[in-house]
This record gives sequence, structure tokens and C-alpha cells, in this order.
Amino acid sequence: MGATANLDELLFECGLESLHPGGLGFTDRLVRMCGAAEGLKVLDAGSGRGATARLLARSFGGFVTGVERQERLVAWASAKAREEGLDSRARFVAGDVAKLPFGDGLFDLVLSECTATLVDRPAVFAELLRVLKPGGRLGLSEVFWRSEPPERLATATRLHWDGFTTLTFDAWRAWIESLGLVNILAEDVTQTPAEVQSQMTRDLGLGGIIRLGVLLSARPDLRASVAEYRDIVRDYGPYFGYALFAGTKP
Repeated sequence: MGATANLDELLFECGLESLHPGGLGFTDRLVRMCGAAEGLKVLDAGSGRGATARLLARSFGGFVTGVERQERLVAWASAKAREEGLDSRARFVAGDVAKLPFGDGLFDLVLSECTATLVDRPAVFAELLRVLKPGGRLGLSEVFWRSEPPERLATATRLHWDGFTTLTFDAWRAWIESLGLVNILAEDVTQTPAEVQSQMTRDLGLGGIIRLGVLLSARPDLRASVAEYRDIVRDYGPYFGYALFAGTKP
């Protein structure tokens, strides 16, 4: 597990349910872009602690399967779904999004939030589209470059963020079109680094912030990861954007 994954798990442990910019508010926005309706079969690829799946099950009446490579997160998500009485609509399995354990064309809607920058994109998107029904929708939320980054920034994010790579907004849209998707919607929902930090602070709450400080005090490796993240955002914040995309499989 890389430094970013370790830090993500620590944030989950401190009570943060959603790690991407905008939190569940942007998830709700993405799902509405995709035309979610009651009874849809949904795949949440890279489901983390299961917040997106539970939102879909609770607010949209979907039947959601979350796939997550970390078994500990799968256990957390499953327990939370049971606690909220959602386990008949939200289930979670351990698996690789590049080798999904499902047959072809099973899902009406496939979602990927802040996953595609850390994986083999061609392999993963081939799998996401394989399990999506014809006429189904693919929803993607992802960090993008607001302008072409200097090589030192691209190198720093690859090195410190578990192999992170991304594209510009226009290049993401072109990539999605290259997959054969149609009726594509794309929305730039970029927040400032201060807005992202404020959202995360609100979501953690005072108890979560205190717990995070205590846990970080015992983990010099993760303190170094936090410092690296802070330095990259401080020095290069204007390069980072965040966008929502949706497209239909013909």
C-alpha cells in the first residue's frame, strides 16, 4: 500500500466518509447528471468506506455494489450499511477494478470517483464498460490539470501520490469520447484549495481532527506524506481542477 492509500485509510479511520473534493454533495451532483432512478443496478468502482453506495441506496433507491481493493474498507462499508439498514441494497466486495468479478452488461450505472488517476486507465475503463449495460451511464469525477503542468509537478505527484497521473479537462472529455460513449456531459466544479480544506474540516468535525492529530503524532511516515501534499498544493494549487463527466454506452 502506498503513502496516499495509507493516509486515506487514516482519514477514514478518523471518520471522514468521502475523500474527494466537494464530498457527497458532488457525488449527488454526479449521480443526477447520470440520471439515476429508483431500482437501478449500480457499480461503485473504488468504493472506499461505502459513502457513495449508501447515498445511492438511501436517496435514489438503487441496488449498489461497491468494489474496493482494501479488505478493511470493505468490512467497514459492510458494517455501516448493516447499521443503517441498507445491507439489502448496498453490498461490498474486495476486488481489483481492472479485473472485475462480474459478468458482462450487469449494471445500469457505473461510477468512478477519484480512482482513474491512480490506475491503468485503459485496462480499468475496458472493465467498467464491459460490465455496463448498453444504454447504461458511466459517471466519472476526477482531478484534472487546469493547464499543462510543469514536469516537476507531474513528477512530484507521480512520486508522492502513488503514481498519480491526470489529463486536462478537454483531454478527459476526448478520452471519454474515444471510449465510444455518447451523450457526454462535462462540468468543471473546481474548488480552491482553501474550499477543499474547509469541506474536509467540516466533514471530520472536531473529534475527527483531534483523533487525526493523535494518530499522526505516532506516524512520522504519514506526517511526511501530509507535508508533501501540503507543499505540492501550496506551490501548484492553481494547476488542479475537479470535474464531473457522464456518458452513455451505445
